[in-house]
Amino acid sequence: VPLQQNDADTRGFQLHVPRLLTSRLKVHCPRPAELRLPSVVGALQRDLELNLIEAELGPTDQLVIRWPREEMTPDERPELFVEQSLWLQVRPTSLTLTTRFQYSVLTGSVSEVILQTDPRLRLSRLDGATSQVIEGNATHAIIARLAEPSSTDFALEATFGLADISSIGRLHFPRVVPLADVVGPVWYAVNVSETVEGELHPPDDAEVLNPTVFLDQWGPAPTTPQYAYRTLGAILPW
Repeated sequence: VPLQQNDADTRGFQLHVPRLLTSRLKVHCPRPAELRLPSVVGALQRDLELNLIEAELGPTDQLVIRWPREEMTPDERPELFVEQSLWLQVRPTSLTLTTRFQYSVLTGSVSEVILQTDPRLRLSRLDGATSQVIEGNATHAIIARLAEPSSTDFALEATFGLADISSIGRLHFPRVVPLADVVGPVWYAVNVSETVEGELHPPDDAEVLNPTVFLDQWGPAPTTPQYAYRTLGAILPW
């Protein structure tokens, strides 16, 4: 799990990664000149026209990324609570994952949040913020920047796709993990195409829900989930 590293002038995080000589990092962001990568050992290139940074990580087991932060009271570190809902649509060779995040700002003011995502996923839509994607051999994260700093509750919705999946074998539930000081319940819904055969194996600690209970949390939807679950405190592996 990424470790947030914030100070008066910058924000960022540190993440443990496998130590490989061939590790590479690719970052798409709106202001590549402002991003700092102090843990990079090898060459680093910034393409300001394509808003792209490419770096040779080298033999390091730590990935550190930092960027300028909006001005705020020096000793006021924002604290966040988040409650997350995920809805997975499974088709024969692809899947779509829509996830909603309901944030409460406990202290301070927030201008951006970090989502650690499954490297297999590709972001197709983000409502409520602009995105900066951080992509490496063993890590994938999204920095979601709000239009303006918020000191009240706010919500984000992100849709991801995963294509060319195998039609035979085990499929693990993709992970999208929001970084926050306090994590509330995680709500899951699953729909499986009629042409897909298989069994669901949710975590042992998952509570089985009536799909209508999930919809009470999710809100209006054009369809009803076939399966619904809830876990407390964190996303558990499926």
